[in-house]
Amino acid sequence: IKSSVLGNHIVNIDNISIDLDNEVFSPEMKRILREKNYEYTEAQLINTYINSDNPTIDLGAGVGYTACLLDNMTDDSTPVIAVEANKSLIPVIERTKSLNQNSFNILYSAYDSSNDTVEFQVAEDFWSSSQYKRENRKQNKITVPAVSLNDIIEKYNLERPIQLVVDIEGGEH
Repeated sequence: IKSSVLGNHIVNIDNISIDLDNEVFSPEMKRILREKNYEYTEAQLINTYINSDNPTIDLGAGVGYTACLLDNMTDDSTPVIAVEANKSLIPVIERTKSLNQNSFNILYSAYDSSNDTVEFQVAEDFWSSSQYKRENRKQNKITVPAVSLNDIIEKYNLERPIQLVVDIEGGEH
């Protein structure tokens, strides 16, 4: 994966542009995004195992990087759904989607197969956010709409087989 910085706030990682000009990015997160291989393992797994002909649900979309990778692999008729529980990341995902001229769908929800809402712990560094309270991390608890896989399949009329990319910090139950 190649990384470069374009201007003061646009980072390009493996041909995916991410705008760091948003308060959700701490200085440490900006440094890591600029200097290291952000989501390197996820990108390798996506490139190795995802079939470009099948719909994909990206649970824990973060800033939209993996959703862009997935969307770039598919044609416009193959749905990609980016699901994110941290509401403050939705505009970041929308910006990432726009910068990269992608067409994936964005759904503000947390995965839960049996409840209508989820208590979600938003961390100062968003990639530590989780449904679970984590030690040694400042977190703010919020209530988020919940969604099951069946809900997503029905909402977007997805045809099987459906692929999952899951990066939801312990909420994979």
